[in-house]
Amino acid sequence: MKLLFVLGKPIPVEEDENPTQDKINGVHQHYMKELKELFDNNKAKYGYQDQTLEFIE
Repeated sequence: MKLLFVLGKPIPVEEDENPTQDKINGVHQHYMKELKELFDNNKAKYGYQDQTLEFIE
């Protein structure tokens, strides 16, 4: 089995000892958006050009 890694840019997060649920959700949404973009921008290089990234919640 071959493992492939692609690293993306850092996601800035302000340190907060008591984050609100809205802040947590905002960071999570940003992460998911960046992850999908990273996949879409790199999938053809690794033979996954016909694939779609789906998140299961």
